[in-house]
Amino acid sequence: MVELEHPEQVVSIYLSGAYAFLGISNASDNISRHADEYRRRSAESPLVSRAQHKLEEALEAFEIVVLPGTRALDLGAAPGGWTKVLADSGATVVSVDPGALSPVLDGYSDVEHLRCRVEELDFPDDSFDLIVNDMSIDPSESAALMCSVAHCLNPGASAIMTIKLPSLNSQKHIDDAMGILNYAYEVLTVRHMFHNRQEVTAHMVRRKKVSTSWEEYIVLRGAAREDYDQ
Repeated sequence: MVELEHPEQVVSIYLSGAYAFLGISNASDNISRHADEYRRRSAESPLVSRAQHKLEEALEAFEIVVLPGTRALDLGAAPGGWTKVLADSGATVVSVDPGALSPVLDGYSDVEHLRCRVEELDFPDDSFDLIVNDMSIDPSESAALMCSVAHCLNPGASAIMTIKLPSLNSQKHIDDAMGILNYAYEVLTVRHMFHNRQEVTAHMVRRKKVSTSWEEYIVLRGAAREDYDQ
């Protein structure tokens, strides 16, 4: 019997001219377990942005269940694709971004949009059950922002962050971001996914004790950038 939804192994075929290459791998080692990953999610509607698929895939891959009543913080939320995924799952979402959210989200009573930068906010400790971040900024700066809000995440709770990869020195950028994140989080896994080929996605959980000082993480980010420039 062929198991399409939750396969243990995947047979891959690559055609090149007159040649065909056949391979067998564990499904967990592939970018996606599903051969029709694009069709499987592209049929979903309505979309705020295609970025919705990235979070849906990450939640599934990392086995994170968003239950009704989950308190979620979405950093760099505009136009709101990730916010919509979380809100549709029943979460109460605080969306942070100076930019506007899609009108699709206007009727969502459990979505609060704060039109400001993350650095301007100061949330109480243990305010959220999940933090997500899909900001298109330097990986080290994004990691520093994640650390600066770690105190408002429940200890042991999950966070998801995408790391944008430049064309050069991608591994260096990943290593710098991981070095900063490790101050506030235990990084469980970093992996490529079908819907984010030009980036990787990190799944982490908050450490028990973290600093609330944004300035401290700015110093860490600066050190990482200086090391990179050298």
